[in-house]
Amino acid sequence: MSFRKISGYRDSDADGGYYGDGLMIGGSRDHPRLYSFVGDPDDCKVTTFTRKG
Repeated sequence: MSFRKISGYRDSDADGGYYGDGLMIGGSRDHPRLYSFVGDPDDCKVTTFTRKG
């Protein structure tokens, strides 16, 4: 996963705003999975992260 600075976004210290995202956790203890909704969660489109190694 990589992140980059968002140019032109308001200053969170001065304006009280922020930018962020999160990952959802699903599956079981033996087979956990991390996923994130893409766009509107009502569309049920997700990106699933897999473990390699």
